Amino acid sequence: MDHSHWRTLVAALLTSVVLGLALTCTITSTRWVDTSFPGFFILANRVVASVSLPHWSSAQAQSHSIYQRAVIAINDRPIRDSQEFYATVRQFPPGTQITYTLEKDGITSHVTLPSQRFTREDYVLLFVPYLLSGLALALIGIAVWFVSPHTPASKALLSGGLAGGLFAITGADLYSPSWFFRLHVLGEAAFPAGMLIHLALVFPTDRLRRFRTPLLLLPYAVALLLVLAYEWYLYLPSAYSMIHNLCMVHVGLGGLILFGAVAWDYFTTHSHLIRQRVRVLLLGFLGGYTLPGSVMLASGLTGGEVAVNYAGFTVFLFPLSIGYAIVKHDLFEIDALLKRGVFYLTLTATLTLAYIVLLAALNWTLQPSTFTQSAIFPLFFYPRGRPLFKSIERLSPACSGSCLLPASL
Repeated sequence: MDHSHWRTLVAALLTSVVLGLALTCTITSTRWVDTSFPGFFILANRVVASVSLPHWSSAQAQSHSIYQRAVIAINDRPIRDSQEFYATVRQFPPGTQITYTLEKDGITSHVTLPSQRFTREDYVLLFVPYLLSGLALALIGIAVWFVSPHTPASKALLSGGLAGGLFAITGADLYSPSWFFRLHVLGEAAFPAGMLIHLALVFPTDRLRRFRTPLLLLPYAVALLLVLAYEWYLYLPSAYSMIHNLCMVHVGLGGLILFGAVAWDYFTTHSHLIRQRVRVLLLGFLGGYTLPGSVMLASGLTGGEVAVNYAGFTVFLFPLSIGYAIVKHDLFEIDALLKRGVFYLTLTATLTLAYIVLLAALNWTLQPSTFTQSAIFPLFFYPRGRPLFKSIERLSPACSGSCLLPASL
């Protein structure tokens, strides 16, 4: 079998595994919809996960400290595992005040929170970013390696993309039924070594060459130590939380290393092509990694007190920019692309601001008018019997119906 057939077979196998894992996690995660849950999630080891949405009880000020603490009892009734925990909460209707006994570092505390109903909107905001960002990370890594298998950066993207994809996709399974809990922590520990540190050493320039193998072993050795520690202490809550925080710090520091490496290349190289690659990477870094990296670093430094699920919304832009820079040889049109993007962004922001100012002015000037309060005023906005404008009362409580918007909004 020649190299091209072997590469096709490997790419097809990896793609099948990724899609199968994503499908499985999608099916199991949809079981949360329309069920009662505590307003937060715990893992299979009973540790409260650092995830939340603004309207959840875990996001309230008095309960921010519950992250990375083990739940040991509900209403003073001890629980053995996460499945018993969720089953107990489902016995109560949504809105019931439930008292949880938490433990961390030998210190016990109590918190009382209302249970909630997990809605479709919750699913879209929590699990869909997990699944989509995981698929993007893994499939982009596979595709770039398939197109350009001999480029050192493509191997780094494949390694990091698979680890990051595994980490993100299995996040949808993490809270129940937790079939892939061990795979999830493996991806979490291995992701920074490939996607960030390995990439920083070989992209946009291959600065290792003769010493590539021994130097690349270092970040993967660190990842291996974290994986072994994770797998060994996975069901010991205090040890798990400490390793989790180290992994979050690892992600943040890995991003800083990558940023420093590409900045060094940009200011020291005389190659216009390398500068263009750095610009592409910088575009993806700012759009796709700044938020996730900052959130994870803050979570790690604060002991897990920052919810990390918001990191999944933009992360796909990062591997996409790297993949483009690797496989695209003619990058000279990126200047025009960047200028065009900035122009349209500025134009959109200006028009949006002007529209908001116009609406505010109409709201302030028309509302007190006697004519606009008359019964015949709405007739001006109903030609041919079809309403072209509608009240913006749903958007602005201060508007009494005289301020109007196009019905298409």
